[in-house]
This record gives sequence, structure tokens and C-alpha cells, in this order.
Amino acid sequence: MTTWIIPEGITEITEQYIQNNMPYGTTQIEIPESVHSIGNSAFECCRSLKSIVIPESVQSIGDQSFYGCTSLESIKIPEGVQSIDANAFYNCMSLKTIEIPSSVQSI
Repeated sequence: MTTWIIPEGITEITEQYIQNNMPYGTTQIEIPESVHSIGNSAFECCRSLKSIVIPESVQSIGDQSFYGCTSLESIKIPEGVQSIDANAFYNCMSLKTIEIPSSVQSI
């Protein structure tokens, strides 16, 4: 398993940031507490991604943020996330479980 730890200090994860920085073949990602949002299409089509650790500091998960992550098996949305936009987990064919906390106000 190849783990990529996003450095502390990043406040938003964008599609551009992932395209420019994520090592090829990454299967696991750890997001630091400094991140407050996962932007639209941030992890779109990251086909090798199997698991991701989202910290409680994240408040929003953008549109199609995990679209096409065909190897993603499970994800736990932490307390603190208030919104999950459209198609955030669309076409995640291996996704078996997803835990959504009571803090989520819109999906």
C-alpha cells in the first residue's frame, strides 16, 4: 500500500493540487487538520485510491470530489462535515460502506 500524507498547512484540496502533487499509484491518503474543504473533482478518477482519512476539520465535500474512484472501498465522513455536494461518490464501484454523521445538513 502506498500512502501519501498531505502536508500540514494546506487548507483546501483542489483538483489541480492533486494532479500536480499526488504520487502515481497512491492507494491511501491522509489529510491534515488544516484542510477545511475538499473541492470539486479533487480526487476524480484516482482509480488506485482504496482508503482516505478525512479529518474533523473538513466542513464540505465538493461536487464529484471522489467521482470514478473505482477502488475506494469505504469512507467515514467525520463529524464537522456540513455538506456533501452532488455526485461526490458517483461511480465508486467498490464502495461498500459510507458513514455520514448527523452534522451533514445537505447532500
